[in-house]
Order: sequence, then C-alpha cells, then structure tokens
Amino acid sequence: MNKRQCEIIEILLGERRFVTASELAERLAVSRKTIYRDMQDIGNHCSAYRLTKKENNGYLLEILEEEESALSDQFEHPNERRLDLLLFLLSIAPCKTSIQKISERYFVSQSSILNDFKHIEKKLVPYGIRLSRTNEGTFISGDQFSLYRLMAVIIESYLTQIGDPFCQYDIPDSIKDIQVKNGRLAEIKQILHEFQEEQDLLLDQPYYLTLFCSLLSIIEKQAHHLQLFPNEEIIY
Repeated sequence: MNKRQCEIIEILLGERRFVTASELAERLAVSRKTIYRDMQDIGNHCSAYRLTKKENNGYLLEILEEEESALSDQFEHPNERRLDLLLFLLSIAPCKTSIQKISERYFVSQSSILNDFKHIEKKLVPYGIRLSRTNEGTFISGDQFSLYRLMAVIIESYLTQIGDPFCQYDIPDSIKDIQVKNGRLAEIKQILHEFQEEQDLLLDQPYYLTLFCSLLSIIEKQAHHLQLFPNEEIIY
C-alpha cells in the first residue's frame, strides 16, 4: 500500500459518503486512471474495510465490524470461496444476482469475483449447466435435475468431511479436495436431524440429499427476497 492509497483511505473514511474518482483525482493531483488503479489495489488488499462502488456516485469505504471481518476471513483459500459461491448460485437458480452483491457478500473486489467465475465454469461443464451473465444479472442455467445433482454432490462432500458416512455420488477431486465452509449447511443438517428424531424415521441418502437441496434453496431465496419458484418447477 503506497502513500497515495493511504491518503485515499483517509479521505473516504473521513467523508463517510460516496466520493467520485474525479473528486479524488482533483484532491490528490493525479489522473482518474491512477485513481481507478489505486481503488483496485485497495479493494483487493484491504480486508479491514468494505469498499462499495456505485456507478456515477463513486466510492464508499467503511470499516468492517468484528463479525464482518471474521466472515471475510472464513475462507482460507480462494477455492473455498469459489465453492461456496458455486453452491450459493446453484441454490438461488434460476434467480439472478449482481456481481456487486456477490462482491459485498464475500468482501472481495469485483475483479476477484470475475476470476472466480472462470474457475466455477469449469466445474459446471460435466453437469451440462452453465454460468450466464446478462444485463439483468448473473445466474446458473440448465436442467433442474442437473442443478440439484451438483448441489447434492457439494453437500455430500460437506457431510463426508464432517464425518457422516455418505456414498451416494462419486465426488470429483475438484470438489472433494476443497473444504466446504457454509454455515447454512450446519443449520439444515440440524433441522433434518431433529425432524428424523421427532418422526422416528431414517431417510435414505437420495431423499435426504434432495430435502437438503430443497431446504437450502428455499432458505437462500427467502433470505435474499427472491421468488421461490419463478417457473413453478418444483423438485420433490
């Protein structure tokens, strides 16, 4: 972090509002192109702050609360974040989200998210589904069964990692070798555990994973105020 970038941080924290690149360039006597590069570096390397960019409004920098900093540190490796992002996109499919919202979700720059997309696309190929980006947003499209199949593979990998004896799917190394870190999964596992105890039943693996996928999809869509079943295609 150079001296000018530190000055930019001080300005943004002091203003507590959106500041345009033109205003920063004028105050620091540099070009807007230089400011753009500096903001890119700040977004990539300052994990203690949340950087928000809005078209025509500029940049807003906020100090993260302790719990938010802990969330940003949850993923020790980019591959862990990418797998969590893949699971999130699968769970809200076919609903759309924006790169900005994803960036804010993981406290990383939008360029980092775009790079994550490249890795995610490779994981989608064997399942015949794809990552689509339109003016309306980013989403995963494809056959509903294939979407649930990949969700189930990631969830099974998580269950296996925490010690549950699952053998429903052949989990590819590109997923099996990555630690699945997602707080929602622990919550849903507890819900299903309590359900099975209360009803005195044991769900077989295919049905258990299907319920797991359905609950994750419903919870994520409700949490982000998305329509639960846009095309009224419900998988039981």
